[in-house]
Amino acid sequence: MPSRLRAPRAPRATTRRGSHAIEFALCMPAWVMAITSIFDLGWLVFHKTSLDAAAHEGCRTGALVDTGPWGDDLPLAQAVAEEATLQALARLTGGPCEGCAFSALVVDSGPTDLRCEVTREVEPLAGLLLDTRQVRAVQVAHFQYQY
Repeated sequence: MPSRLRAPRAPRATTRRGSHAIEFALCMPAWVMAITSIFDLGWLVFHKTSLDAAAHEGCRTGALVDTGPWGDDLPLAQAVAEEATLQALARLTGGPCEGCAFSALVVDSGPTDLRCEVTREVEPLAGLLLDTRQVRAVQVAHFQYQY
């Protein structure tokens, strides 16, 4: 008896129309939130790093000022440190520092030190997860006397 060979059947078509669009619509908000949070965190780290670099540069410049043998020109060192810090911030961030607070204190702990502190409020780019944050950088430099 001859056997009849049957042609293989095509697999049944399942109705999955629109399922990819629904999956995309469910996953997209989570992806957008994750990506914007990464951008916000990067923005915050950028400002923190620029404040650290500016405070370091300003404090180092102020510490190189010759204050005399008895420290007569300490206010001059503070003013030089503030000016150098603000110039460095303008160079690093691409514009003047709006809302920055700067303080340079002379600390006498054995050798005289110059303590520079810069604070600034940073607003997030998107603001989905992070709010406005206060970013602070503190640097301490020893005065370098030339005898």
